[in-house]
This record gives sequence, structure tokens and C-alpha cells, in this order.
Amino acid sequence: MGHLFTKYKQHVKVVQNNRRGAVHISNKARLKHGF
Repeated sequence: MGHLFTKYKQHVKVVQNNRRGAVHISNKARLKHGF
């Protein structure tokens, strides 16, 4: 159970990082298109 929990925490970290990256990319795209 403890192992599963650490895996889940790692997964959450990755998801948060991906979300931050996606926001960063969309901000870049917005700047490019001038919205």
C-alpha cells in the first residue's frame, strides 16, 4: 500500500508538471497569435 501511495504521489507530480507545461505552451501560442 505504501508503495502504491508513493507511485500515486509521483503521478500527481507529473500531471501537475504537464499542466504547467501545457499552460506555458498555450501562453506562448497566445503571444504568437496576438490574442
